[in-house]
Amino acid sequence: MKQLSVVIPAFDEAAMIARCLESVVGQRGLDRLEVVVVANGCRDATAELAREFGDPVRVVELAEGSKHRALNAGDAECTLFPRVYLDADVRISPDCLLRCHEALAGGLLAVAPTPRFHTADSGFLVRSFYRGWSRTPYFTGGRMIGSGFYALSEAGRGRFEAFPPVISDDGFVHGLFDLDERRTLPDCSFEINAPRTLGGLVAIATRSRLGALELRERGFTPREPAGGGTTAAGQLANLLRAPVPTLAYSLIRWLTRRRAARQFRAGRLDHWERDESTRSG
Repeated sequence: MKQLSVVIPAFDEAAMIARCLESVVGQRGLDRLEVVVVANGCRDATAELAREFGDPVRVVELAEGSKHRALNAGDAECTLFPRVYLDADVRISPDCLLRCHEALAGGLLAVAPTPRFHTADSGFLVRSFYRGWSRTPYFTGGRMIGSGFYALSEAGRGRFEAFPPVISDDGFVHGLFDLDERRTLPDCSFEINAPRTLGGLVAIATRSRLGALELRERGFTPREPAGGGTTAAGQLANLLRAPVPTLAYSLIRWLTRRRAARQFRAGRLDHWERDESTRSG
């Protein structure tokens, strides 16, 4: 039987949750689907909008805004494997969950669709950054897990007891699996609205880097070399082929690494920045 559970942690996602759930409940090829939305610390209509979908969507509400608690609460409500962990601000392709189910049934432990970044509403530097990122070995190597969607088999979920209280849950999960155990699927995708503004991009890129610093500090060592295969020769080749995207990517990465390092030294791990430009209507 082709069955699957989806956990969606959601913090003030009234502007995004309906679009996300429409793409989930409209999936093709599954015999059974359960979807748990965990509205954590919401001050808006996220929970109410999610409840309007009815079966197979269930809503759990937590008073505190906490992603790792939301993930664990959603897990506790689920009964099926494989299990998908999905950010509330993304939209998935129509047969995305079926493709994930098939790949995990084939022996992989962790998979993710190919991310697609919607940059039509973004500024020039933001568009250039994402074009530069899409040329990196980390992105093109087919072993990336995260950025808003990952799916685990029952054996893959068995690699850890509970989601730890860390900024980067996808970074934590990514680091649990060897290269031959995880895969980015080329035949399905999920869409992410890229930040509209440079400030929004800096916020989420800083948070990503801060999450990586926290994981390293806590001893969650990834199972691959730092940099995901990026070499000086590769960077030079990208610079020659696509100078503007490569420079934009490199400069923003440099800026946000320095910014995250300052926050980390100051112990600001409880201050989560996120892009609000795509949630402002």
